[in-house]
Amino acid sequence: MEVGLGFATDVGPRLQFNWKKPWINSRGHSFESRTYISRPEQTAEFGYNIPVRANPIHYYYQVSGGIEREDQNDTKSTAATLGLMRFWTRETGWSFSAGVKARYDSFTQADISDSTLLLYPTASLSRTRLRGGAFPDWGDSQRITTDFGRKLWLSDVNFWKIQGSTAWIRTYAQNHRFLTRLDVGILNTANIHRLPPALRFFAGGDRSVRGYGYKKISPKDRNGKLIGGSRLLTGTLEYQYQVYPNWWLATFVDSGLAANTFDPDELRYGTGVGMRWASPVGAIKFDIATPVHDKDNSKNIQFYIGLGAEI
Repeated sequence: MEVGLGFATDVGPRLQFNWKKPWINSRGHSFESRTYISRPEQTAEFGYNIPVRANPIHYYYQVSGGIEREDQNDTKSTAATLGLMRFWTRETGWSFSAGVKARYDSFTQADISDSTLLLYPTASLSRTRLRGGAFPDWGDSQRITTDFGRKLWLSDVNFWKIQGSTAWIRTYAQNHRFLTRLDVGILNTANIHRLPPALRFFAGGDRSVRGYGYKKISPKDRNGKLIGGSRLLTGTLEYQYQVYPNWWLATFVDSGLAANTFDPDELRYGTGVGMRWASPVGAIKFDIATPVHDKDNSKNIQFYIGLGAEI
């Protein structure tokens, strides 16, 4: 079981609970679930894994499903998802998956309401490596995912989407710890207004650009309401210094955009300071951040508390 707790100024308290049962029966079937609850957003997902007899440790099929609900900023959405995937995991830690997903969304984004059924193939490649226990002193994570929907195979909208991320943790001289993150995404469609908000790009928040509210960086319509973008780029550079056993001071700079072009003028910047406690159950994070040279003259100060993995 894994538990994540958090608090952000605009979202309030949040809870994430992951549960995995690695052995259900004599055929090696397993089950996993993820639940996320906050005031504006709730998600419940499950995956049932069926190993391939030729290599049951590293190869398996997964039947998945979930329910999503979101009501925040200018987004109101309810969705149901289903998926059938095949996974190949290597001893090096790399995991490749491919399969098909279906989702039905009923949503309102800004002033446009719609419902959309999407059926699309998807594939991903990922790896996570960590050393040092619940508060790792070394690690990295890479992930890239592609989705491809066409009306030809029953999707209501033609689209393709590629999103990749990488994160690194390195520690030098025992008390100098660095954390970096980079996320990049491209969405291509002729009618973004018909795509559900979950497939559009928004930025802002404690895992994105701190100093800005959660998902509050986005293109806007003529009434100033958020509509989501087709391009995503966010990056983090964070330095932590150990001031006492299990306690670290942190300073960071975040930058990113969620827009329709990779225009440098669309970039937003946030900076702040924080503290990390390497508790027995993982990193507990305290951050305070503010925008820097924001073109909309935003002067907000955001406060974040989090318990859970950093990458």
